[in-house]
Amino acid sequence: MAGTPPSRPRRRLTAPERRTRILQAADGLFGADDYRAVTVERVADAAGITTPVFYDHFASKRALYQELLSTQAERLVAATTRVPDAATLAEVLHANVAAFFGFVEQHPGAWRMLFRDAPADPEIESLHRRIQTAATARLAETIVARAGSIELSVEVSSEQASLMLAELAKSALNGLAAWWWANREIDRATVTAVAYDLLWNGIAGLTNRTVGGAPARAP
Repeated sequence: MAGTPPSRPRRRLTAPERRTRILQAADGLFGADDYRAVTVERVADAAGITTPVFYDHFASKRALYQELLSTQAERLVAATTRVPDAATLAEVLHANVAAFFGFVEQHPGAWRMLFRDAPADPEIESLHRRIQTAATARLAETIVARAGSIELSVEVSSEQASLMLAELAKSALNGLAAWWWANREIDRATVTAVAYDLLWNGIAGLTNRTVGGAPARAP
């Protein structure tokens, strides 16, 4: 009777593979739980490594969180900038709104990290503010590049107007995303359409662009 063949030894993970596994484990934990509640030990356990191995890759929980936060921001930027250069403001706005809610649906933990309250850690709060400021600036640049003149009831510079409109749009999207978080019976297409209708009709009404061939602002 033939003996049972010996089992093959488990392949040892490479350093990049271990780092990826740590980031994946942290993504799930930080996205679902409070920063203070997620310990290095929990991350290591979820990644299937020991705590000393964790410290081979990250100096601290803060360093891990900062890298993960930056990666999530880059992922969202990549998703919301895939539009042709010749796209109209309406097309760019719709594409970005759709991409944003697609991101929220596919990466709810990442959205929570990026747009909910930042942990009470000065270095992380600083990074969080820089990410938020950059997001507002990118949206403002889009408005300036494609909106034409902005007509407001008060005298403000084009730069200030675009930044305020961008911040309002960003806040509206995040407010609706937070509501959607608790009302997931509403499908993504509906949430996207409502957000786009609100933002486009608001922004178009302040610019010299047209809606459906008619002036954006009634004479």
